[in-house]
Amino acid sequence: MNSTNLQIIEITEYQNKYFSHDEISEEYGITLYEKYQNQVDVEFPSYKTRYQWKLTAKGWHF
Repeated sequence: MNSTNLQIIEITEYQNKYFSHDEISEEYGITLYEKYQNQVDVEFPSYKTRYQWKLTAKGWHF
């Protein structure tokens, strides 16, 4: 991930937020999944998510 291409994604704890396939690249989705899986549930675009990204913040963990 290049620091010049960073984007801020705001999500609320325990609430699902959907993003179109165009808003989050597959590369960034994989990075979210691999680096932040303890903080965020990441569901990749599929029939189940109506071909959108589904992100859910898990809440604050110590």
